[in-house]
Amino acid sequence: FVVIGSGTGYATTSNFLVTGGSQISFLGGNCRFNQPPSAPPYTYRGIPTATATGATGLGKMVNVINHITGSPGTIVTLINGVTDGNKLGILINGISRSTNLVGVVNATVDASRNNNATINDLINLMNTLSREDVLKLVHLLENLGDAREIDGQLTVPGGDHDMVSQLLAPYASANIQTTSGLGTAAMADLIAALRYTGGSGFPAAGGNVSIGAVAVAAYTTTSDGLVSGIQVLTHGASCTSAPTVSITGGGGSGATATAIYESGAQQVSRVTVTNAGTGYTSNPTVTFAGGGCATQPTANAFVNRVGSVSINNPAPALAASQNCDSLGTTTPYCVASGAVSTLRSYYGGTGYTTGDVCPIVGAGGSGGTCTVTAVGGALTGCSAIGGGSNYADERIVKIGGRAEAAVTVDVLGAVTSITITNRGCGYGAAPTIQVIGCTVAPTFTVDVTAGGAFPVGQVEATIATAGSGCPVGAKVVVGEDPFSTFSDGASAIVDTITGGRLTFVSTSEASVNAAQLIQLIDRDATGITSGTRGFSITYNGTTPNISAREAMVRLLHHGVTIPAASSKGYFSENFGSGSVVDIASDGLTDNLKSGVALGGAGIWTNAYAVNLPGLGPQHIAGSILNNLSGVAPTQTLINMVNTNTIDLTDTLLLLGCGDRSTYSNIAASPFSWQQICAQIGPGLW
Repeated sequence: FVVIGSGTGYATTSNFLVTGGSQISFLGGNCRFNQPPSAPPYTYRGIPTATATGATGLGKMVNVINHITGSPGTIVTLINGVTDGNKLGILINGISRSTNLVGVVNATVDASRNNNATINDLINLMNTLSREDVLKLVHLLENLGDAREIDGQLTVPGGDHDMVSQLLAPYASANIQTTSGLGTAAMADLIAALRYTGGSGFPAAGGNVSIGAVAVAAYTTTSDGLVSGIQVLTHGASCTSAPTVSITGGGGSGATATAIYESGAQQVSRVTVTNAGTGYTSNPTVTFAGGGCATQPTANAFVNRVGSVSINNPAPALAASQNCDSLGTTTPYCVASGAVSTLRSYYGGTGYTTGDVCPIVGAGGSGGTCTVTAVGGALTGCSAIGGGSNYADERIVKIGGRAEAAVTVDVLGAVTSITITNRGCGYGAAPTIQVIGCTVAPTFTVDVTAGGAFPVGQVEATIATAGSGCPVGAKVVVGEDPFSTFSDGASAIVDTITGGRLTFVSTSEASVNAAQLIQLIDRDATGITSGTRGFSITYNGTTPNISAREAMVRLLHHGVTIPAASSKGYFSENFGSGSVVDIASDGLTDNLKSGVALGGAGIWTNAYAVNLPGLGPQHIAGSILNNLSGVAPTQTLINMVNTNTIDLTDTLLLLGCGDRSTYSNIAASPFSWQQICAQIGPGLW
């Protein structure tokens, strides 16, 4: 029985007659893990505190029902649309920061935020992923920044949640600058390729995760005798169609699966379990046949792995992140969060001035500050650190970055308050603040000068005019039209914390790497490259000129174009197989030696622009994110993408040609990675 409107003035216990004679007892109260404090963050909505880890059990479901935009209708649509209810259970119960799940769903279903995804895109993703893949999605969402709890009822997405929704939107090559996402298929490929280290063969009833002799968390298993997921180890080569998949052994029966074929790469991108079977006592064997493959793919199937992990209440004290005790074939990673005490591995960025006070952003925390030391605009360290709270030890943080804000809106669509959720730093002039989707735009008085309530260069704002017709979960844009400069691009690693408590148990560090890439990429609010908006990442230039959404879609899927005059478009006379090809796609044969000699024997400039494919989800996940050992290499990858002087094309070339794993390995194509890298990057090999 769902109460749509609770009304007022009823006795603590009242009886209601329902048509047909049924009687319902109404009991007052809330299904919450604990009552909220007087102001956000509200602990029952999933934000860890010094005394609790947030919502648990039914409290998470209540959080989802209470705070997802359009509920209960949105929840009903999800329940009806996702064909495997266990996946929804894993998603809702598996994530301790349930406000992050609310943030991503709201970023997707609230059309006023212009993220271009819909609830159906989220449903399609859930239906495409295996149960085990949903656990990887839980890891990804868990490690995003927190959604904005504006009041006791409203949860507004943060930039991380908007970015996930923008990537989930359908892929459309013609709209690469405005609305295109990766699409659900590529997102599923990315998540499926991430490594999950959940072991296998655990008791169906689950068990405890321990540190020493102390049980700190409890785990459930992914399934009871069912095949929970299949991990592709190698993707095959030169396939002409999807091979058939056979699952044998393991003491059970009935499991079936389908290979998903990637025609551009002539490979299998992932394997979807279509029937989990029954009675499996050990991991069955997966084999492939047919499909015209010159080399067949290989894969492993798993049963009874470590699934969702719930931290014991209250969350145990933990001074630093560390490996939990080994559970046979897997060693979970116990993540501790607290106030930042020290940082290490500083990376400089641009626009920093010694003495500036900049926010520490990321690692699940908030409220931390760094008093900057800088040389030539690049950050070199922090002379003082304000610790804040809930920062995860051994995770990456960004120092500074673009200011962000959220607003509350009344029933008439007027803005009643503004909250600066990230004040940024290094603003030399007050940026403009815009609220998207209003009938009459509100205006704000913005200050970044000394003498305000906050340090110089940080953004503070008050309402000048309230506007009207604004959507409830409105997106707020700071300093994009016109573009305002600020301190950006610096990063560091959380080295030590104080007051640490266990907040998360990880069995997929590769998924955490993906979350940190999404969270810490320099980004804009709208995701649109237009006019002065979307100046986040450098592409075919020397300063940022495209949005973070466009950069991610180009890097992972769409690809880049090397201009005709670029030095990155040089080819030798033996490009490809040495034959002439139709470079210009005009039906005429073009000799690759035509062009301007560069002075080297047989080396010429390319007469035409060259399109390089994106890295591909399975390459960025399987070859890169899965193999980053520790937090430092992940920071390096993030810095490569963020650095203003490193062109996105350079990053893509380096990552694409850095080894012989190819996204597109069609030997006959002159623009496959195999052919391009053989000419441009043989030294990298």
